[in-house]
Amino acid sequence: MISPLGVGKSSFVHAGLVPTVRATAGDWQIRVIRPGRSPLTNLAHALGDDDPTYAQDIIFQLRDAPGLFGEALRTQCARNRQRVLIVVDQLEELFTLSDDDETRRTFLAALLAAADDPSSPVRIVLSMRADFLDRLAGHKQFLAELSRGLFFLSAPDTENLRETLVRPAELAGFAFENQDIIEDMMQMATSRGALPLLQFAATRLWDSRDRNRKLLTVTAYNSMGGVGGAFARHADEVAAGVPLAQQTLLRAVMTRLVTPEGTRAVIDHNELLSLASDSSDVQQIIDQLVRARLIHLHTDPTAGATVEIVHEVLITEWPTLKRWLEDNQALRGFMHELQQAARQWAGRGRPNDLVWRGATAQEALSVSTRHVLELSAAERDFLAAVKKQLSRGRRRKVFGFTTVFIVLGLVITGGAIAVIRISAAEQVAKQKAVAADEEATKAKQAEAKVTGQLEALKAAQAGQSAAELNAQEKQALAEKAKKNLDLSREELQKKNVELERTAAEARAAQAKAEKLAKEAAASAETARTATLAAKRDRDESARLLELERRRTRELEQQKKAIATDLKGN
Repeated sequence: MISPLGVGKSSFVHAGLVPTVRATAGDWQIRVIRPGRSPLTNLAHALGDDDPTYAQDIIFQLRDAPGLFGEALRTQCARNRQRVLIVVDQLEELFTLSDDDETRRTFLAALLAAADDPSSPVRIVLSMRADFLDRLAGHKQFLAELSRGLFFLSAPDTENLRETLVRPAELAGFAFENQDIIEDMMQMATSRGALPLLQFAATRLWDSRDRNRKLLTVTAYNSMGGVGGAFARHADEVAAGVPLAQQTLLRAVMTRLVTPEGTRAVIDHNELLSLASDSSDVQQIIDQLVRARLIHLHTDPTAGATVEIVHEVLITEWPTLKRWLEDNQALRGFMHELQQAARQWAGRGRPNDLVWRGATAQEALSVSTRHVLELSAAERDFLAAVKKQLSRGRRRKVFGFTTVFIVLGLVITGGAIAVIRISAAEQVAKQKAVAADEEATKAKQAEAKVTGQLEALKAAQAGQSAAELNAQEKQALAEKAKKNLDLSREELQKKNVELERTAAEARAAQAKAEKLAKEAAASAETARTATLAAKRDRDESARLLELERRRTRELEQQKKAIATDLKGN
């Protein structure tokens, strides 16, 4: 059943549908539920067992098998030989009071499974505001089945409103003192939400009825300000009766009972009590509002006590509350998110992973600093945890930056040391290269010296050969002289002396040549050894220089990586 706000869905269900079904033939069990803040819990209660343990077991099973709900109802019907009518009133609460999409899917799937068989003894009736019908677009299968049985409840026309107003009084034996009262009430009943307004005005008029004459009097109607002022005046009178020191608390209670979407919110009683350090002050205001029939306090044996506004017409027609809501318009979305987050955080044992972080945490603390917020104890504790978490995160961030800068300093220092080492290694390599060049030069000089010595040796050998040749020639001459008997003995001796001296010189030249040859061979070996050593030194210097250059490139890459990370953070 779909209708606009204020047409009377709940009244139609409770005063029309339910009595009619009970009056028909057949044994019917009728169970009326609302989704509320715990849709699955309320759905489990529709099975007729108030045992909390049983309800928890059913909820756990429904999440895995939503069809269990319909199966359990059909089993009960077969066992009791009865039929069951499940009425889910104000289905829009599934979207205004619950933020868990998985819970919504389970709830709707369970209802769909219970109503999937026309021959079944189970019937499901839903009532929902028309402006929330589009919320079911994300649940296409449920919406497709729902569209087959939609019933649109329209606002009553003038004649039906007149009958609704007059007929109950006539059945009770009362009448209106003047028809002008009826006409004035009908003229004022043209606005949105007319039926609840008429209901409230008629109730106030009935409370002031003249029991002796059995009349609804003009005096009583005028004193309450007619339909237009009855509800607003009543609410203003109640608000005026709250002490001035508690007006802020009254405003906090009333605005908390309205969702950001302008619908009734179902709030835990203990949450409202924690709005003030002294819970008795809040309880006093709640008691006043309950007695004035502005709010409803509902106590459930399993879910505890909850509080809600009696009807949404109070939201739309009470100027004071509308002004409060308009003043808090910018904060209502934030407060709703804060309330939901704090409830979830407190309900799960206050874990750190549910505490807001980052930009969300900073924005929340900024809003709480700029505005005076009426917060519950759980919300105050949640914001304190947010502040603590943010401070801890800042400390970790500062420590992280400090660590990064220290590491970067160490890397830079290590790089500087490496550069110094590389420079020193290059200097040593250059020195070794110079020494190698000097050794090579010496080797070349030694090689040139040996070459000179070899040439001297060759010259000496040539001289020796010439001397030997000369000696041979002289010996030939001597032999010739001997043959010449005419040579004198003196000349022969003289030639012999010269021959011996020439032979001695030849032997000395040969010994000197042999010595020079040995020295040349030794110098050549020394030059070869020096050349090999110089080559090894150059190879070692080149290897060390290449290693240091690789280390330099690796350090430069590390510095670039750290600089990139710092820019990213």
